[in-house]
Amino acid sequence: MDLRYHFWASVVLVGVLYPFMGLHGVWAFVGAFLIDTDHYLYYAVKSKSWSLKKAYDFHVDKRKFAKNYVLHIFHTGEFILFMIIMSIMIYNKKVLFLMFSVTLLGMVIHLTMDYMDMRKGKKWGIRAVWLTEWIARRRR
Repeated sequence: MDLRYHFWASVVLVGVLYPFMGLHGVWAFVGAFLIDTDHYLYYAVKSKSWSLKKAYDFHVDKRKFAKNYVLHIFHTGEFILFMIIMSIMIYNKKVLFLMFSVTLLGMVIHLTMDYMDMRKGKKWGIRAVWLTEWIARRRR
């Protein structure tokens, strides 16, 4: 999905949360927008290039990676489970709980938008949903 949609959805989410949580609502921006840093990491590792512009161009041109099964680590089920577990484990630590749970909320909204876009564009199967699934496919 285009970064603009994620950016504006993140801004709206922070705007909705801010009156209730103050600056803690900004963690939603981390989950809903900055989760896509894994796209950059994927490109940097794959191409051995640190160019942000080239990474953006690579992901905009879906044909370049549609043939591959890509791993965007922050978009995997294991990472979501990690965030859920951390939120539960630190429930009694208010600041950390808010940090993890609000970031998780942003991630869920981001992933919902991604999956709706993938369903609409018939792009299922180009991104690993589970890290373990990605590892298993690489071993074949």
